[in-house]
Amino acid sequence: MPVGHVTRFSGGEPEQMIALAKRAKAAWVKNGAETARLVRMHTGPWMGQWLFFVRCSDWASYGKAQE
Repeated sequence: MPVGHVTRFSGGEPEQMIALAKRAKAAWVKNGAETARLVRMHTGPWMGQWLFFVRCSDWASYGKAQE
């Protein structure tokens, strides 16, 4: 069963956040994650905040990626 991990951030310029997300994605994928993505909220209570999603295929790969 896939396992997801979401982190929410406030602030940051788009260029900075994209560069950080690329580095974070490379580290997560290198250590066992299937994929990772960065999105910016445009409506609702989290408007202007960033969400970084990570997906792992199972708990074992998630644990390895967390180490």
